Amino acid sequence: MKIDINTTSESVVVSFTGFLDFESVGQFSEAMSKLKLSQKLVFDFKDLEFVGSSGITSFIDTIDKVYQKHEGQIKLAGVGSDFKKIIEQYNCSQSIEE
Repeated sequence: MKIDINTTSESVVVSFTGFLDFESVGQFSEAMSKLKLSQKLVFDFKDLEFVGSSGITSFIDTIDKVYQKHEGQIKLAGVGSDFKKIIEQYNCSQSIEE
């Protein structure tokens, strides 16, 4: 999985490309722990593909921790229908942009 982080005057956009697997979750968690945010955070999932369930729980837990830390100042964009069902089980589902 490739992670790109782009900062604009209004937000930080974290874009994902490739496949989610167990090893890439660690990369994602590390990148998120280093972010210092003062503006809105947008996760863009449009180019992310999911392979099985390996790592999905840790991936979602990381998103949920970021959501809680930034008090809802995040948005989830480009969420596919399968992943949306998983996210809806967590508190951050209201952040999904249709």
